[in-house]
Amino acid sequence: MTEPDTDSRYQEALAVFDDAVLDGSRVSRAAADRQVNARRWFASVLFTRICTTGMSLLCLVPRSRFAGKSIEHYDFGAVASLARNIAECYFVFFYLCVDEFSDDEWYSRLNILHLHDCVSRLKMFRDFDPSNPRLPSFEQQAEELRERLKQLPYFMALPEKQRKRFLKGDSALLLNQDQLLERLGVAVGPFRGMYRFISSHVHSFPLAFYLMGERDQGRGVESDWVKQSIADALEFAESPLRRSTYDMLKLFPDIPAKADNSSLQPPPLWRLG
Repeated sequence: MTEPDTDSRYQEALAVFDDAVLDGSRVSRAAADRQVNARRWFASVLFTRICTTGMSLLCLVPRSRFAGKSIEHYDFGAVASLARNIAECYFVFFYLCVDEFSDDEWYSRLNILHLHDCVSRLKMFRDFDPSNPRLPSFEQQAEELRERLKQLPYFMALPEKQRKRFLKGDSALLLNQDQLLERLGVAVGPFRGMYRFISSHVHSFPLAFYLMGERDQGRGVESDWVKQSIADALEFAESPLRRSTYDMLKLFPDIPAKADNSSLQPPPLWRLG
């Protein structure tokens, strides 16, 4: 059994997150089947991923309208993984589709992303089979992307050390997470604390299992600790879901009338601590 206050907070966090998924799904459907520029195309793709992950999270959380009814299984580690995925997808969404910058910088960001994808696929297929006949095509494409980046004034104005690092293809984004948080106006410290807590359970670090016995953690059973933690994760994921929905309405200004979301206001991001 759990305390009434804990149960109330859990139910409230679940209801608010459910509402955010519903709003996001309406906007996502309304943005479908249209010809748009590259930035809006990526926005629709990334927003779809955010909404899909949000629905998966709802299906996972006990007592949601989509969860299985035969058993209530409280797995905070799985919830933490999906909540972090939503947050990280929003970072890419903002970085590529919402943040304000010149066209030259946008093409630099895009081609760094392309290069990272190409190098990642090269490494993956090489690990599967070093003799894979597709490997030379990935190597050629990576060189073409490097040459494309060298033609962009914004990229060439970066410090040489940064240019060398990005040309390796190991980094997907020009900005790190703290830099993105600063551009979003989010306090880095409180966010970092919550992110570390969630990540420890995603990666099965000691924080995820050292106190399993003392607080009924990580065994799938209902407890105050697990319900409080799931509520934290739902609130953590609800914030970028709300903001990305608002961003989509700005990117596609004809959507509110279609999706009946004209009342949405710009929500704050990650008020933690």
